[in-house]
Amino acid sequence: MRIKPAQGFTLIELMITVAIGIVMVGGGLAAYRGAGEREEGKLAGLGFQTNLKSFQQKAFAGEKPVGCLGTLEDFRIEVGAGLGSYIVKAECSLVDGPETEFELIQGVEFDAIFSDLIFYTLKSEIGGAQTIVINSAEGNYTYEITVEASGVIQGELL
Repeated sequence: MRIKPAQGFTLIELMITVAIGIVMVGGGLAAYRGAGEREEGKLAGLGFQTNLKSFQQKAFAGEKPVGCLGTLEDFRIEVGAGLGSYIVKAECSLVDGPETEFELIQGVEFDAIFSDLIFYTLKSEIGGAQTIVINSAEGNYTYEITVEASGVIQGELL
């Protein structure tokens, strides 16, 4: 009579498998936690970049906002009262249009005060070409928006 060896896994094999699984889950959780903060930074940067392009398009089309009397000369973008907001205003020949203040999402702010951006009416050129940096309050991510004098606006999460 022949005895068959026991089938299955040894205790050592099971312990090694569980240890490898724990290490992989721990690494995945750490990567996932940082991904949310990066997406928040990307969202803030893309929102600012989209607004810039929107006002650039309005200036290029000569779209005059309500309250702007005379001819639209340009749209001007500047930093708000704090580094967490920015102001857009339409400059007109007789009476300027209303100022609109936009808030960045909570926990995000501009790296520094940037000089005014000017989108001229019926032109693609931009006055005040520069690179604007948006950071998280914890400094975990940076979104950089490059505004070129030729009218190109690009952003990148660093």
